[in-house]
Amino acid sequence: MKRSLLILLVVLLTVTAMFVSCKKKVDKVDVDESAAVSIEFWHAMSGARVDLIQGIVDKFMAENPNIKVDV
Repeated sequence: MKRSLLILLVVLLTVTAMFVSCKKKVDKVDVDESAAVSIEFWHAMSGARVDLIQGIVDKFMAENPNIKVDV
């Protein structure tokens, strides 16, 4: 029992040390939100589901005019 607890404690400390050592400060990046973006959307739908997917994509593109989704 004590050995299992000791092993668990060592594993937890190792994982915690890994997270602490990997933490990096990330600088902010300026992003042009009006830039055009194109996304290729793959799916495995067929039949009437294709029209459903296309309808959802059309609504998304209407709400986000700078994003073009190719279904």
